[in-house]
Amino acid sequence: MSPINAFRFSCSDPFDKENESENEDAIFYCGASPDFLKAAISDGAGGAGIFCGDWARHLVNNQPDKPFLSKDKAEEWFLGVSKNFYDSKVTQLDASDAFIVEKFHNDGSYATLVLIWWDTLRAELYYWGHGDSTLFLFEKNGDRSIPKLIFPIGEQSSLNDPPKLFNWNKKLDQRIQVEKKILKSDDQLILTTDSISRWLILQLMLLSPMEMPTLLGEQLYSSVSKEGELLESLNLRKEFNSTTALLEFIERGLQCPYIIIRKNLSDRIERAELEKDDLSILMLTK
Repeated sequence: MSPINAFRFSCSDPFDKENESENEDAIFYCGASPDFLKAAISDGAGGAGIFCGDWARHLVNNQPDKPFLSKDKAEEWFLGVSKNFYDSKVTQLDASDAFIVEKFHNDGSYATLVLIWWDTLRAELYYWGHGDSTLFLFEKNGDRSIPKLIFPIGEQSSLNDPPKLFNWNKKLDQRIQVEKKILKSDDQLILTTDSISRWLILQLMLLSPMEMPTLLGEQLYSSVSKEGELLESLNLRKEFNSTTALLEFIERGLQCPYIIIRKNLSDRIERAELEKDDLSILMLTK
């Protein structure tokens, strides 16, 4: 198979945060693993818990080399990364700051997480996660790009539902099953955190309307369909005439300098296309 191109971008909230050290999103990509190309994305839920950005980075940086083969293996991995995170953080706590100590022990740290493993030789994709960070899979059909998977945001009944989160001080009680798909040679993958996930879903409602009821599920599709004002605004702009054009725009855009990408995203926030938040995206294509 031809080499995989990886394009990525991540920035802190352009309006509410002063520097990149406040970015609570995390992206990981490794194309050199012997068995699988690995990628992960996580969004530290800063509104709950503490050290959530650090927890998000810890999760993605400790993605296992192979997908979980059983529930026991998943729980073993999660217990290990949770213990390592706790051990590294507890030694750094300032004992004189009772609020921080109590919040760390009582609330822990929250984050979404999506992990993917791509066997490029066998064209097999394995994926797992929860929350509103999202994996998008697109398949080429002639000149068309067709969305084939939107995961795991379909677990929600609306885009504004509180997402399922991973916390090192709570039991791993989410669905353990690793999912699998057979890919075609020119399939494209995108991983995004929540603000860009919502924007992509709304664009696809306009550009790929036939596929979206199945991809989103009944409840989420019904909820997104009621985003009338925002959908109408995007439709009036007619920035893209096809899903293919949208993906080409994203791929070109991710090759621009950081300051240009950040400005483009800031403009979309000002037009109310994107929610104010940390913003992260990883695109894998050939």
